[in-house]
Order: sequence, then C-alpha cells, then structure tokens
Amino acid sequence: MDAQTLPQTTAGPGPIENLRRHLEAETGHPVSLVETHISWVLLTQQHAYKLKKPVHLPFVDFSTLALRKHFCEEELRLNRHLAPDLYLSVVPICGSPQAPRIGGPGEPIDHAVCMHPFAPGALLSEQLGAGTLLPEHLEDLARRVATFHQHAPIASSSPAGGATQCVLEPALSVLRQLRPHCAPERTGALESWFTTQAEALHAVWAARQRDSQVRECHGDLHLANTVPTCNAAATTPVCRCCASTRSIARWCVRWSLAYEQAAMGPPPARTTLPAPSTWCRAPPADRAC
Repeated sequence: MDAQTLPQTTAGPGPIENLRRHLEAETGHPVSLVETHISWVLLTQQHAYKLKKPVHLPFVDFSTLALRKHFCEEELRLNRHLAPDLYLSVVPICGSPQAPRIGGPGEPIDHAVCMHPFAPGALLSEQLGAGTLLPEHLEDLARRVATFHQHAPIASSSPAGGATQCVLEPALSVLRQLRPHCAPERTGALESWFTTQAEALHAVWAARQRDSQVRECHGDLHLANTVPTCNAAATTPVCRCCASTRSIARWCVRWSLAYEQAAMGPPPARTTLPAPSTWCRAPPADRAC
C-alpha cells in the first residue's frame, strides 16, 4: 500500500467517516455512506462521491494512489458512454486522513468519481420489486444495449491464445482461491472442466475476435446498475459500468448479453429483444474505433 492513502481504519472514526462528517458540516445536510467490497460512496443532496478501497484482489488492483486515480478516470470514461449525465468528473481528496476534504490546496491523498445522485427507488431492480417495471422498459433497455454494442469500440487484438487465457484464467483464479474452503475433488473437477471447454472453444473465441465481436462493453449490466433518465421524448434507461479493470469491460457482445440476461432474470412474456444480428454487426469501414 502506498504511503499516501485514505484507507478506512478500525481505530477511531476513520478517514472515510471524517470525510463524511466534513461534507455534512460543509453542506449542512446529512451525508450517508454506502459500502461495497471495493468502494465507498458518500451521498450528499447534490453529489455522490465514489472512492475506491485500497485493495488488491485477483480481479482488481487499487492498492496504490496512482492505480486508484487511474481506475477512477477509467470508470468516468467508460460510464460516459451510457450515462454521461450521471458521471461528472474525477475529484482529488486533499488535506489529511484526520481532516480530508474534496479538492483544495496540497497534494491529493486519494481521488473520487463525482456523480449526480439519483432518487431512491429509481433503480430498475427497485422498480421490479415495487411492481412498477413494465415490459416496455426492458424493451427500451434492450434496444439501447443493442445500439451500444453495435457502436462500441472494438477491443485490440490479443496475442495467440490470448482470447482463451482472458476467459480461462479468471475462472481458474477464482477456483484456486476456493481450494482451502472446498473439497479438492470439487475444485479439481471444475478446473478440469473449464480447461477442457476452453480448449474446445478456442477456435470459436478466436473467430469472434477476428469478426470484431469483442468490444468495450459494459462489464456489469444488471437491473441494480440501471436507472431511467427522462428527456423530452421518453424515459430511457442508462447503465452504470463497474469498470474495475478494462478487461472486465472488454467482452464478446454475446457473452455480455448472456451475462446481462442471466443477471436480470427472464424478461416479461411480452418483451421482444432485438434480432441477434444487431448485437455483433461490424462497424462501417470508414468509422474509427
């Protein structure tokens, strides 16, 4: 861990709590804290500030100040594809762990993604629970995702065997972590199955990459990451991307759609998805990617 950092601690209120209290004093309104396994989010009435925890996990490395700044910038860049009105900027956290503040003089001790907050109950997952999510909402979402996939930047080519490794290695990494907690025969059987399937599908994955189907997609699209935004014409879903690493966002568009459908569950009976040909159509030759 780098010397300049803003980790939460167990002794005293901790830097994140100090920042929350500072924002309350500055705004004159309550500030709530939402915590995930890799982030802290401070919610004021006007803004949401998302800080990355100084963790180093198999799928993400936020262990240094420079890495956290980089992935804040990546999160901003990737999310502006689908939610430009929500994602505003990357802001420095200055001061000290005892008296942190947003911006100001001095060297940053951390960084945060600054966003517009959305109203409680706005997530499509919350609307589903409340019984207000309608088939036409999912149809709008499906069309927007199809258009997004069609125009998403094509991922750079991987070296020989790269496509297989990009798919296989994350799965094997998770299974290796499970070894101390599971019967060896269970993880061993799954490792063998994944390896066999990767070898069998190598040519298919390589062909999808050659056909421009591997693109900079979303990476974590599900109802709990989707909110509607109102414009003059309609209510249009916008989606927040996890963007913990660029490789998470770079998927074959068919894998992305399969993940999204599995995460969202089966659509209502009247919902019709766009034709599969629209998911993976190559862009015009004259369009830069």
